Amino acid sequence: KNKNGRVIGALIKESDITEQIERERSVELLLETTEQLSDSLMRALMPGGRLPELMHEGVLLIDEHDRIRYANAQARDILQRIGGAAPLPGEPVHRFLGGCCTREYLAKSGGMRVEEVEAAGRTVLVKAVLLDGGAGRAPAGCVALLSDMTDIREKEKKLHVQSAVIREIHHRVKNNLQTIAALLRMQMRRSGGEDVGVVFRESINRIHSIAAVHDILAQSGLGTVDLERLLRQIAGMIA
Repeated sequence: KNKNGRVIGALIKESDITEQIERERSVELLLETTEQLSDSLMRALMPGGRLPELMHEGVLLIDEHDRIRYANAQARDILQRIGGAAPLPGEPVHRFLGGCCTREYLAKSGGMRVEEVEAAGRTVLVKAVLLDGGAGRAPAGCVALLSDMTDIREKEKKLHVQSAVIREIHHRVKNNLQTIAALLRMQMRRSGGEDVGVVFRESINRIHSIAAVHDILAQSGLGTVDLERLLRQIAGMIA
């Protein structure tokens, strides 16, 4: 408008909102896909569905009130081992797994959580994820996969102990060989003859060579050996 208030022209502003529209469409598609996936998973896990028969892990469906809605045979077996009794529909999940599968806990963890639960002397790996309740609605609950890791963890502990024992054995063998070499060196000094000294030195060098080979094999295993490193070490001890 001019100073008299009359319209003398028009200003048109245009913005390219193609990317914004594409992002909105992507979000809508993602929400729709997530809801369809949740519904499909719910139907597949219901009694009569074929999915539980194909899974080796325990499957739990937990409703929005943190109560067990469904558990397949593997899940019932695992929960019975740690809880003393098979879970019944409607029981609170924290009775068996603590708070790791509650809706509030998962929401604080970004909607997904993987952790191990120790109970009744057993170790259970829990992988839980919130299920989308639909646009603008609270999560409908969560689905959790359970794996009994007790035997695996026990084997890991045994392997750790065995590794420690093997390291200790290698250390003691090395010390014993060094002790034998030291005793022979003391005996060589007490014996006066040069011929006897030559025999002692050869024996001592052989023991040092055995100790060097044993030390390298203990460090690198029985696969391959750095021969140049081994020869340099033996030559250094002999010199």
